[in-house]
Amino acid sequence: MSSEFIEKLDNWHKSEEHQKIVDSILDLPESERDYNLIVLLARAYNNLEDYENAVKLLLSVSETGKDDDLWHYRLGYAYYYLGNDLEAKKEFERVLELNPDDKDAKEFLDDCNDYLNNSDDSFPPEDPQQYVLEGLHELIIENNIIKDGKLFIPEWDLTISPSVEELTENMAVLYFILKCGSWDREMFECSVALAETPKRAINLAEGSFIFSILDGIRTMVAGEGSEPISTEFSGRKHNWHAYKSDIVGMGKNPEGGDIDEFWSMLKDGIIRRLGNQKFTYVKVYAAKNGDSITAECRVNNIVSRELSSIIFEIASKWNTDEFSSKKQFFFITQDEETYVEYPYSEEDLKDATLKAVKLFEECASDEDYQHYLERLTEELGDSNLAEELQAFIPEMCAENAFDSIQYPESILIYNNGNSIEVYKNQIASYYAIQKALLDGFNDNLFLDDTFSSYVYISSIYGAICDAKEKGEDLETSGAVMMISFNFSDDYTLW
Repeated sequence: MSSEFIEKLDNWHKSEEHQKIVDSILDLPESERDYNLIVLLARAYNNLEDYENAVKLLLSVSETGKDDDLWHYRLGYAYYYLGNDLEAKKEFERVLELNPDDKDAKEFLDDCNDYLNNSDDSFPPEDPQQYVLEGLHELIIENNIIKDGKLFIPEWDLTISPSVEELTENMAVLYFILKCGSWDREMFECSVALAETPKRAINLAEGSFIFSILDGIRTMVAGEGSEPISTEFSGRKHNWHAYKSDIVGMGKNPEGGDIDEFWSMLKDGIIRRLGNQKFTYVKVYAAKNGDSITAECRVNNIVSRELSSIIFEIASKWNTDEFSSKKQFFFITQDEETYVEYPYSEEDLKDATLKAVKLFEECASDEDYQHYLERLTEELGDSNLAEELQAFIPEMCAENAFDSIQYPESILIYNNGNSIEVYKNQIASYYAIQKALLDGFNDNLFLDDTFSSYVYISSIYGAICDAKEKGEDLETSGAVMMISFNFSDDYTLW
């Protein structure tokens, strides 16, 4: 970068015109933002009290900055004002290793030590739930309110409901449920962290949540860096915009901070799973520790084995022998012009599923079951949903009963003399029905023999029985079974 440009940035810094620095650097193409400019941009963010963005930027060039005292100083500064004294302490200690004469770093380090020595973090907080809420309240830069055990961000119409699922002396498992008035589904995130103390573990888990999923939502709300997508589903065209969070890494990350590292490999598979949703979110997590690899891709919190295998291949090529992990979110929103509103909420589908099972339990004979669909249609007032419940529930039970058999993420649907293959993710009701069904069994809402009765009438069970008559055992053969459904000519796929 030219010396004139750097001099201009320096003059703005001296006159405390920090927003001009941010705007000027962000106006440059990303390819022209070298290490020095990123560190200057982080300094400007620190001076604007946007410490989250400062940390995010600095961590993106951690490999280059690991022996730069200025990089460690600015990262420590951001951590300090985010209230993360333990991480700040580590950074200021490293500054003084590299530059023992840095008086400012010494003052910050002394302050961190005073705080840490006078606060006992070895015990869990008296009220972990409130501790999490107050931590989020302080860390999230947008105006937010704590009310009724939840955190609300008015600017985004977003409600965050955190819960402490597990807390030990060195681990925190936090659950987050996010609801927004403009989404057609809620989001779920699990954030896990290991640390020296319970409070420290909570802080790290909160940081992982904020720097990944919340960062991506911020990008989506601002409409920044979206990628247009077009699809066709059920005879309709749909237009979308995809947004990517930054990649959040932990441990000894392999070199390379390409935000498209995962997206470029997953994009086509994700697009194939889009139906008529208003909002879809995808979570990617990859970790490598020696020869051990963890890889997971979730679409609307449903694990995709196919997409996870792609993540596995990416992580297996990382050039690192120490623990390294990366997490990223993709958010995909459908344009209002092409979205066709689905008539049922998840709660509506739960009620419909419970009604379908109760009505099934009332069938005392084959003759009763022959009239089941008619009665269910009358009960629900919707033949489309009634057909789906009648078709899906037995196979869902059978998949659960015979889990040694592999089932593809797609199914075949026959109607109007045509056969189409669709992903379960694309069907508006599928996973809501499955969740309601499994929750009902887990909560003992159904009769004892209902599960086995459903399995008995499933096509999966029929195929297993047919195979056994031929001397084959599908459960031990590693078989892959594609499930198909026959629907009436009046059926419409949502």
